[in-house]
Amino acid sequence: MTSIFEQNLKKYADLLVKIGVGIREGDLLQVTATVTDDPNIRKLTHYVVESAYEAGAKYVDVVWNDPMTTKLRVQHAHEDSLDYVPSWMVKRLEELVDSGVARLGIGGNDPAFFADVDRAKVTQVTRATRSAIKHVIPIAINVNKWSGSAVPVQGWADKVFAEVDSPTERRAKLWDAIFAATRVYEDDPVSAWQAHIQDIVRRRSYLTEKQYAALHFSGEGTDLTVGLPQGHLWQGGVLEHGSGDLFTPNIPTEEIFTTPHRERINGTVKASKPLSYQGQIIDNFSFTFRDGRVVDFSAEQGAEVIQDLIDTDDGAKYLGEVALVPYSSPISQSGILFYNTLFDENAASHIALGRAYALALEGGTDMNDEQLIEAGANISQTHVDFMIGSASMNVDGVTIDGSREPLMHDGEWAFEV
Repeated sequence: MTSIFEQNLKKYADLLVKIGVGIREGDLLQVTATVTDDPNIRKLTHYVVESAYEAGAKYVDVVWNDPMTTKLRVQHAHEDSLDYVPSWMVKRLEELVDSGVARLGIGGNDPAFFADVDRAKVTQVTRATRSAIKHVIPIAINVNKWSGSAVPVQGWADKVFAEVDSPTERRAKLWDAIFAATRVYEDDPVSAWQAHIQDIVRRRSYLTEKQYAALHFSGEGTDLTVGLPQGHLWQGGVLEHGSGDLFTPNIPTEEIFTTPHRERINGTVKASKPLSYQGQIIDNFSFTFRDGRVVDFSAEQGAEVIQDLIDTDDGAKYLGEVALVPYSSPISQSGILFYNTLFDENAASHIALGRAYALALEGGTDMNDEQLIEAGANISQTHVDFMIGSASMNVDGVTIDGSREPLMHDGEWAFEV
């Protein structure tokens, strides 16, 4: 007899396949899943494969990702070899992208996994890999269907539910939190997501039509103006594949986002939640921007990690995304700090350092990097979100003539659609 938990695993798998990557007849799917000692992650992956074939997938490729192999490399490989990226690995990704494969990530990350190794070496490996595949990523993001989701790993569960005595119970509570945040507990999660997405689409259409010149954020420690380029598009909920198929890049998702103008960000912004980045925690941090560029920052914890981040390349010092999320989102109301951007960014409005999404700019997916920069979008090898929204955050839309219209008040929507 199938347990209630396994029924929920199957519902989660169906959600990732049908709403996440939107698998249709004849699609190719690559699943990248985290290797752990939790057999339920393997079960979930198998349910995803089963659901994808039932939906008509032509072939499903599963890649098991073990972060320990990266950690062992950083700890034991010769330092001169850490920049090496095999050409066959790049060619494999190129072929996958060129074939139109849909990609689903089932990830689980321990926020402190790399805390006990040389940070500079982790950064070296990350930068080398990103540089080797930087020509492929825009196609993978802007052309192919893709989605990201999460599963518990013990280190993550231990961080989120540190007050719980039993490690097994911590992991069970994290499964429960993930199911709740992704609407798996609904009788019909797919239908619940379809209704949720319709609400997001209505709001993003309203904002796109308004074509504000800028957004102004004000709240505790924040006084930030984010300029928006002409022809910006608000996205969220779902994206449309070239074939007309719809897919949801992140499960869960509560955000509506667009591309900021890389040279029109001014003021100071304070993060409202800690950020887990490359296995390390950044906490109580803020940035000051002038004409788009980070000119100063501070952090109670992880200042050196921020420095590494903004030193990735010149574009890492500019913004590539601005997103609005109501404080009443289910993830926010859970009261859980997930220490995981996929979840925490959907509990609060946020911005991102690094590369802009070309799909959030009219005609952007047909532009090269030089044209995107000319249009006001940012280019970088990285893209890192951090949360700035709270119950006290106000957001105004600034029109071309300088007048202001309330979009969010005390963290909630201030307009109806």
